Formats: sequence, structure tokens, C-alpha cells
Amino acid sequence: MKLYEIDNAILTMLALSDETGELPEGFAAELDALDMDRKQKLDNICRVIRHHEARGVAIQAELDRLKSAKESEDRTVKSLKDYCKLSMNAMGEAKIETDLFKLSICGNGGNPPVKVDIDPEQLPQEFQRVTVAADVGRLLAVWKEGRALPVGVEVGERGTHLRIK
Repeated sequence: MKLYEIDNAILTMLALSDETGELPEGFAAELDALDMDRKQKLDNICRVIRHHEARGVAIQAELDRLKSAKESEDRTVKSLKDYCKLSMNAMGEAKIETDLFKLSICGNGGNPPVKVDIDPEQLPQEFQRVTVAADVGRLLAVWKEGRALPVGVEVGERGTHLRIK
């Protein structure tokens, strides 16, 4: 499928969409007003959908590639900083100044790290945090059994979606 195979009227209308991907107000009415067979119109719209899906896949692949490249660069920076710090520590130097840079080994700010080597349940209660969450699976099972749900809980309608094959 090539974009030139899609009716120009639809492409012209799609060109009006903004950078967020939102279609302009009145787009559906303009599509409805097009003088073309309904099946042809839907076929053309599906072609546009496929085009944008393919672009989305290509963009995601590029994002993944760039993320991987950034992570690689970050690891290189960390390794080089670790080497500099190790070298300075070995020589007992806390500060060094070069022609372009000033290096200094500084203490980290914030709270010191707390390491807990035991099961949190063995800690006194004042040092434990309890999280309560609704058991949605159990609520749904009770609803399917036909039993009443607690006040404030309701099971909604399933939505629908369009599948294009």
C-alpha cells in the first residue's frame, strides 16, 4: 500500500491534523460528505491506518535503538568516572585540576542508605509499612457467582475495539 493509492480527498483532510495526531473538528462530517462509495472510503481509511501503524513501529524501533545507544554512552561515562575516582583515591588525592577540568571527590548528599538484611515481618511494627489494595480478581469472581458486591464497587461494561485484518 502506498499513500498515492489513497484518495486525495482523504489525504488532504488528514494533512490538517495537528502534531498531536488529533484530527480537526468536523473531520468526521467532512469524511461523510465525500462523494465516494462507503466501502472504498473505509478501505482508504484502513490504508491510512496501516500507514500510521507502520510509521509507529518504525519510530518505536528508532526509539529503542536510541535508548540502547544512550544506555551504552551512560555506561561508558560511569566506567570512566569510576576509573578517575579509583585513580585519585589510590594516590590519596581529593582534588585535581587539569588545563580544562577540575576533578573532586565529594560526598553524596541526602540521607545515608539503610540496608535491611532481615525479613521485614521480623521488624517491630513501627518499622513496617502495610499496603492494602482491592482484590479485583476476587471481586469479579464474586460478581460472576451472582453475589452482591460491597457498596462502592461495580462491574462496568466491556468496551469495544476495531480489528482490521
